[in-house]
Amino acid sequence: IKFPNHSREGIKQVLLAENSIKEKVKPHVSSGAESSLQSSGAVAEFLSDFVNGRLGLALQIAREDQYTRVKDYISEFVTIKKSSLVERLKIAQKLNDKDDNSQIKEKLLYWMLYLRMNLVKSKEGAHTLKNLIELNYLIGQPQFNRRLMLENFTVRL
Repeated sequence: IKFPNHSREGIKQVLLAENSIKEKVKPHVSSGAESSLQSSGAVAEFLSDFVNGRLGLALQIAREDQYTRVKDYISEFVTIKKSSLVERLKIAQKLNDKDDNSQIKEKLLYWMLYLRMNLVKSKEGAHTLKNLIELNYLIGQPQFNRRLMLENFTVRL
């Protein structure tokens, strides 16, 4: 069974109707109800672009308070991309040491969605997305050295 992707606007409306997204945005906003609505609208807009038509993923991120984790993972990716080669290798070692496979795969998923979201706007990052897809496949293979794969990815950024 193939389920159709939902429209960006439809996902945004569902997220805005969801009480959980409004409650999670309120602590981050300091002034007034209007700015809270604007913030929840900005979060809903970002998530609707980010999830690429996957309503279930958008609701999961909103309901399970994963929005801050998504933002952290994206900022981590941007940091890696801007880092020098030596720093990238250190980051790859830290990722290997402290994260398990499921957490790394979650990061890779969010990094791929972020790059896909940006690819729609500009064609920059296609090579990085290809490398991420390859890494995502290989990370689940137990016969490969995980640290070496992470280092290889960070070097090719």
